[in-house]
Amino acid sequence: MTCLCSVWLQYVEAFSKVPWQEFPGGRYKVSTSKTLIATTIAGTLTELKPGGVRELHWHDAVEWALVISGTCL
Repeated sequence: MTCLCSVWLQYVEAFSKVPWQEFPGGRYKVSTSKTLIATTIAGTLTELKPGGVRELHWHDAVEWALVISGTCL
């Protein structure tokens, strides 16, 4: 039986190797089927500088956004 921790760690390790993309308001990294084993989900880690704005966008999929530190308007 495979430990769920070892399965989870595969994703963490792979995502840690994804390069950061810089933009004037901060930086981000994106995981897709090109960088992870998953084929039906994607994820983004975004770090915004004070006053930075996340790009307005839309798509058919459900999207969750979590604020780990700071505030969001």
